[in-house]
Amino acid sequence: MKSLTARILISLACCLACCLVVLVYWSDLEFRKYGPLEFYQHTLRYYADKAEKLWLNHEIKHLESYFQELNEQYDSEFQLLDIYGKDIIGFDDHPDLVDFVNRDHDASRPPRKDSDKLHRPFRASDGMLAFINQSTSGDFYLVQWVMLPPYRFPLFPFVSIAFILGFFGWMMNHYVAKPVGSLSRILEKFGQGNLSARIQLDRNDEIGDLAQSFNQMADQVASLVERERGVVRSVAHEVRGPLTRMILLIERLRQNKQVQESLDRLETEIKTLSKMPDILLHLSMVENGQASIVKKPVEMDEYLQSFILKMSPQSELKNCLLNFQRDESISLEWQMETDPEILSRCLENIVSNAVRFAPEGTGIDLTLEKNGDDFIIKIRDQGPGVIENEISSIFRPFFRSDSSRNRHTGGLGLGLAITRSGVEALGGNVWAENASPGLRVTIKLPEIGL
Repeated sequence: MKSLTARILISLACCLACCLVVLVYWSDLEFRKYGPLEFYQHTLRYYADKAEKLWLNHEIKHLESYFQELNEQYDSEFQLLDIYGKDIIGFDDHPDLVDFVNRDHDASRPPRKDSDKLHRPFRASDGMLAFINQSTSGDFYLVQWVMLPPYRFPLFPFVSIAFILGFFGWMMNHYVAKPVGSLSRILEKFGQGNLSARIQLDRNDEIGDLAQSFNQMADQVASLVERERGVVRSVAHEVRGPLTRMILLIERLRQNKQVQESLDRLETEIKTLSKMPDILLHLSMVENGQASIVKKPVEMDEYLQSFILKMSPQSELKNCLLNFQRDESISLEWQMETDPEILSRCLENIVSNAVRFAPEGTGIDLTLEKNGDDFIIKIRDQGPGVIENEISSIFRPFFRSDSSRNRHTGGLGLGLAITRSGVEALGGNVWAENASPGLRVTIKLPEIGL
């Protein structure tokens, strides 16, 4: 049986049945001990003693009148029997009643008080029920004959129980079974890959806590899965740049142009490509708090000169010139503590975008400035720029502007998102602004690693 409501109702019905049996048994005991039956039997004993007194005083007419009054009062028949079961005033004798009383007395404990002389009702063969009470002396029996009422099915208790079960079943279905069923369906959807499935329950009980715990778990699982997918997408995105430059270098080799320089650069790109999965995985772990940035002193002038040399094959493809400018206040030996591999990934994404969107034959400016304890790196192209209300969104994953800057260039919209993650991991920040013409992307990094 899979229905939770049915199981609960069956369990409740069994509990109610057991409780009903115990209640009936306890009520019967209490009724026998303190109930109206005992009071009534004591009343009948009083009648028996009075009838005995009338008999012993030879007041036969008064005795007959007395029984007539009792018959009318209780709408039943009374008679007085001696110890042999013979009727005193001439009605039917009933020695069977005396035998029944004796058997009932022998089966009970020895009498200790008057109340122990009370006997169970006797059921006659004709359906009549006889209440038998001994007089105080024990020499006479007062018998009251009553007709048993017809049997009536106890409809009210069963209707009450059915109503209680129905109401309880509705409550269990509304407050337990239905929410659990909803939880089961959401779990099934989540298990089938719908990571956005969440339970919408506003309850301040255990089921509400369970739903909240599931939603929190689902958020964490979805976040982990998205991070893993992000690593794969980032790898796919990032390998494109080195592969493009490797193809260009191979073309140079085929044309026997700058052979040694092309071989050296090709070797560098191969090494970069082999390190890239580890770099992106490390960056993802840094974002998740599972690893730390490994920083070391880097001479920024030399570092950026090498970076421009690495990116020159890609810029030459569009006949774009990479220009490096350094603030005169910055010494050639000025160093910054950073992770060079991650910083290179960030700069490469920005420069690759600049080359992609720059008109052919224009220049791309890379500027190094110093502002207090911070290094400022600016990359500016001569392209169409970005719509003002979209500038703050270009660093979001998969963002694709509707402007001409992205209309025909393709891409997944991951480059600047990876850049922002890398710059923030290095303790800095990055932003973009229209330079009229072109777009200027600025990276601000602390001189001393955090």
